[in-house]
Amino acid sequence: MKTTRNKLISWMLMLVMAISLISPGAALDANAETAYDGYVYVTMERSTVGQGFAEEPMKVGYYETESVEDIVKRAYGDSIIFTEGSWGTYMTGFKDGGEPEGWTINDIPGKIRESLGSALTNDAKRVDATTLSSYDYVSSSGYTFLVDNVSANYGMSGVKYSKEGIADTYHDGSVIRVQFTMYYGDTNIATSEWGAPIIDFANKDELISQVANFTGNKSSSAYKKAINALEDWDATQSEIASASEKLTEESKKPEATSLKKVKTPKKKQIKVTWKKRSNVTGYQIQVSTSAKFKASKTKTYKVKGANVTKKIIKKSLESKKKYYVRIRTYKTTKTRTDKCVTLKTRYSAWSSKMTVKVK
Repeated sequence: MKTTRNKLISWMLMLVMAISLISPGAALDANAETAYDGYVYVTMERSTVGQGFAEEPMKVGYYETESVEDIVKRAYGDSIIFTEGSWGTYMTGFKDGGEPEGWTINDIPGKIRESLGSALTNDAKRVDATTLSSYDYVSSSGYTFLVDNVSANYGMSGVKYSKEGIADTYHDGSVIRVQFTMYYGDTNIATSEWGAPIIDFANKDELISQVANFTGNKSSSAYKKAINALEDWDATQSEIASASEKLTEESKKPEATSLKKVKTPKKKQIKVTWKKRSNVTGYQIQVSTSAKFKASKTKTYKVKGANVTKKIIKKSLESKKKYYVRIRTYKTTKTRTDKCVTLKTRYSAWSSKMTVKVK
């Protein structure tokens, strides 16, 4: 009995070792949510040159012993370039892969071009085409960063964790915005000996964290609007609030599903099967003779219950005819007030369509 037990333990240890050899990061990934002391949100912004984000906002884990420099390095790895100087380590470049396709000098925000004047020439360019570096385009360009919408007074290595969230520290949930600047004043830099903001910048921190946490449909108009608002250098606070409101509503939509099979088991019948989704009220199926699901050629069927995964459609079908089928989920919620109960139904995005020729 003892020998059998020892063999079992040895086999289990060998299995764990084999798994770790196949996927060395698997154990770390499994514990990722508990390994860090907390999370912050990080951006790498190129809006002052009209190039938007180098990468979209992300949620990054931290340890309380780390500085902002450590966090930024974890977020961007070898893409980020630091240089040692008399004032410590500072950021001098980001390997972003190059300018967006079709970008020109005229895409730099007008107020920035106006402020730069003759310092910005028509032939202004990067030294390295695939890296956005200090002194690119104009001699005054470089990198700065904000923590919780306040320009830091220290280098990244000097900004440490603080539970209280005092000045020039970060805390759980902080937003760290690394920004390429054409000159001091075109970012959220506070009024100081270095310069002053040339506009009244909107606070984008809440929307940044929303975007980083968003798990819904990233091709939705709400998500795209949020990204556009964040990339807009001089977006107003009302524009940011509007984008946030729409993204909040989008995040409440149920998870989309997808079709598994669409077939015709009998004459003038279509059998539809799909992937089950939890936390939904039911499903909505559309069957159409139009590939674009034109209303006049489309029938819609509602299926109640999250656990239902198939439906046979028998009505209004013609033999030997081609039909297009798609599906989405829906969720109905109740909002109670002192006077009444309001029902609201939200729908996911439609699935990809499938085709079937009816018997």
